[in-house]
Amino acid sequence: MAGRFVTELPLNGPRVAELLRSARPLLLDLSAEGRFAPAAHGWRNRVAVQRADCPGESTAALLIRPDGYVAWAADDHDGDPKALHEALTSWFGEPLAD
Repeated sequence: MAGRFVTELPLNGPRVAELLRSARPLLLDLSAEGRFAPAAHGWRNRVAVQRADCPGESTAALLIRPDGYVAWAADDHDGDPKALHEALTSWFGEPLAD
């Protein structure tokens, strides 16, 4: 999905378009256990994070640019929060120091 315009997903909650309304990058964590959301903590001042359920979707997480294109994606089988850290750094700079 990386590089593609994000389509409307059947989320149990807010629509993707609503989540992008703030014109900020969005990490959409669709994993059952929410394993990607904590990895974005260092970018909390630049990237919105939303946990959501998406029945029938094999995607575990999407990092969506403000223009609606997917910068990074992971499925349930190869989803690695370390790869997300690399993508966040590449797209949005170094994380905040704790």
